[in-house]
Amino acid sequence: MSRRSDLMRSVLVLGSSVARGEGASCPETKGWARLVAEKGTASNSFSTVNQGLNGTTTEHWKAILANPQMRLQVLGRDVCEGIGKFNFIIMSLSLANEGLWQTTNEQQIRMMEKEFCDRYMEIANILRSLTAGGAGDPDGFNKGPRDGGFESSGSGSPSIIMCGPYPNSFYKRCHLESLKRVSSAFRERWDTAKKPNEGNQEDQVVPEGAKTGVIYLDFMEDGVLQQPDTARWLQGLDEDPGHPNDEGHAVMFDIFWKRMEHVFIPSRRTTM
Repeated sequence: MSRRSDLMRSVLVLGSSVARGEGASCPETKGWARLVAEKGTASNSFSTVNQGLNGTTTEHWKAILANPQMRLQVLGRDVCEGIGKFNFIIMSLSLANEGLWQTTNEQQIRMMEKEFCDRYMEIANILRSLTAGGAGDPDGFNKGPRDGGFESSGSGSPSIIMCGPYPNSFYKRCHLESLKRVSSAFRERWDTAKKPNEGNQEDQVVPEGAKTGVIYLDFMEDGVLQQPDTARWLQGLDEDPGHPNDEGHAVMFDIFWKRMEHVFIPSRRTTM
């Protein structure tokens, strides 16, 4: 058993403006990731550090995480030196920030989604490497791929949760098909978070990245965030085209928490 299991668990949130809570009337308390944090505080089960950055893309986060100086500048020394001590690291980015909504050209869409998938998977691999062994070794974290900092994940490493696409009110039908392809690619690559009692008996416990070290969280799987034909926000859930309002954030939280509660709070884990 990891030595972290005797302590209060901890969660690190990375991503763009929606992960930060933008669009909510009070981003610090009503964003979906902030609502996750509140669950940890209320149950005294885990603490949360939110490092969401407005407007960021896969290119931004790949550059930040792969460069020691940028990591230190953006994340701060406490996070850098303690990265392996987090029990969970959540990453959530938007394809809209990559510019998907700006084109309906099929070739451009295909290229954009491939670049997004490739970089998102690279980000997951970098996070696994930086947190290998769960030791929070600042020397290891401050190295790059050429000097021994990127290694395979150890058994004590945090679970990496990569969140999937979510709606944007500029999306059209062609963008919905793109989001479906992206989600399918991630499902093929990573373990997929499931709601308790979903599927057969073997699927009743959400995997903690057992096969790949990464859990994929699909925000659009339930169809409760987006219009079914365009992937735009459902009426009443958006503050602006790119951000959910309080209700939209609450729905995103509900999707996340239904799949992850019994993992984040072990005493509530579904047993077979």
